[in-house]
Amino acid sequence: MTRDHYAKIWKFVGAILLYYALNTWIVTQGGNEVFSAKLVSANRVPASVIGIFICSILLVLVCLLGRSYARTAGKAWHSRIPVVGLDGLDTSSREGKWYQRAVLFCFTILPAAAILHFWDLVHDAAVVSTNTNEPVSRWDWSYTFQHWSDPARICSIYDKSDKNPCKDSGTFLPGLETWLLIIVTAIAAIALLWYFWAIGSPSRNIRVKA
Repeated sequence: MTRDHYAKIWKFVGAILLYYALNTWIVTQGGNEVFSAKLVSANRVPASVIGIFICSILLVLVCLLGRSYARTAGKAWHSRIPVVGLDGLDTSSREGKWYQRAVLFCFTILPAAAILHFWDLVHDAAVVSTNTNEPVSRWDWSYTFQHWSDPARICSIYDKSDKNPCKDSGTFLPGLETWLLIIVTAIAAIALLWYFWAIGSPSRNIRVKA
């Protein structure tokens, strides 16, 4: 692919990532998703679990595409970030540099902060067995293999005295899903650092037709 191809795909995926991260963040704060984003759960903790998965995967794609663009787009850091929405922008100007910082913030740092926020909610959530309605360890693999369809529920409100103790819940696979969340988050963090390194260290450019 050419440099322009990388730029176009980077902007498209980055816009989806920003849109999804902000929508999920709004839901976790008790608001309603913008434009009825169908992939966002209406419940805070389930939305956070899904948000970690989707945002991490999209962030990895943004970073890999951005790195491919950065390695072919000059030596100055501001020229190594695709220009979003302002064709012909002089990225070397004072305003241009600030604009590029804002773009980088919106497409990488803000989604990364959203993932950390989702993790905070998931960490404080209760995981409850669907069989006993008792809290279980999110690291316990045995529940995952008992009932693949719905072995446990994860929720932000647990009231043992209630007939349905796990409020605003979603299906959770203890052990398996916990590790999957950790792995995708770790990959996203590594990809983000790798991308920032590519922006700041343009020592090895690969020539690609613009």
